[in-house]
Amino acid sequence: MEDKLNALKARLSEYKRVVIAFSGGVDSSFLLYRASRLNNIEMAGATIKTTYIPEIELGEAVEFAKGSPVLQGEGNSMEVRKIAKGDGVH
Repeated sequence: MEDKLNALKARLSEYKRVVIAFSGGVDSSFLLYRASRLNNIEMAGATIKTTYIPEIELGEAVEFAKGSPVLQGEGNSMEVRKIAKGDGVH
């Protein structure tokens, strides 16, 4: 397990800035957590509000990421483009 964590750290450390697609699920929560522990990168989580993600889950995801920047958008392609440019940081 330690080897995999070190490999993840090495991979993330290759970047100066990362945006992690963040749903609040186990996988993206783990990735966001590990990236937030690295001092050498600027990172943010990005979440998209859509009709298929319950409002309470979206709120829980944002609460979990407290202390890390979270980009939020509505579920359409124009909002995704805004998030990709860094607009809408909360």
